[in-house]
Amino acid sequence: MVDEQPEYDLAVFEDFAKAVNPFVPANHPAQSAPWINVNGYYCVVCAGKRRISLRCTHWPLEMVAKAVPLEHASEQFIGSTLFEMTCVQCHTSHAALVHEGPEGWEVAIFSKERGGELARLVRVD
Repeated sequence: MVDEQPEYDLAVFEDFAKAVNPFVPANHPAQSAPWINVNGYYCVVCAGKRRISLRCTHWPLEMVAKAVPLEHASEQFIGSTLFEMTCVQCHTSHAALVHEGPEGWEVAIFSKERGGELARLVRVD
């Protein structure tokens, strides 16, 4: 039997927080958090929703003591936190930054790619 994982929209903070909740440093206080696979990232290179490998790389020290249940996942963040992400299909690397924005906690996802098939076809010099 295959263990089904939920589908998330990782560009939405609440979904991102739920996806990473069991794997933030509060639940793994070692120097390096484990890599996990998560469904629901729109990869700009693949031009579609993909499964990604993700791990937390930098976090506030106070976060280690703040494990929270999944239903309160968004409360786990107490400072800016950086995640490393890799598309399982094309192996493109991305970075995700959880930070406190003007309207509360947000996730910003960065890629070295400009975005999808259209960006490959339209070249601006």
